[in-house]
Amino acid sequence: MTVRVSIDLNVRVRGNHTYTGLEDVSGGIARERMAVEVHEEESGLVGRGYITEIDEDRQLVYLAVEWDSLAPPSQAGVRATSSASSFKRLSQHPDDGSLVRSGNHLAKLSR
Repeated sequence: MTVRVSIDLNVRVRGNHTYTGLEDVSGGIARERMAVEVHEEESGLVGRGYITEIDEDRQLVYLAVEWDSLAPPSQAGVRATSSASSFKRLSQHPDDGSLVRSGNHLAKLSR
């Protein structure tokens, strides 16, 4: 079963990433670096994304979304993959292209 995360298309953080509450995750247990299907309820759009961080204290999930993959369900053919190349592309900072990693986890950007 694919983990599915509801997002708001108007919420952006850390460059071009987004976040949502843990209550918006369905279909399984969320883990960092996990490929997920993202969906936006108002428009019905679905696409691919990756969980970059889980803040358990604040009950938030941070995501790198492949914004170009968003499409209506009938056109999307969405299947979340765990491709390392897709994850690397999604986790690049849009300004300088460098990966922000700490061990196996993405580190917070400090600017």
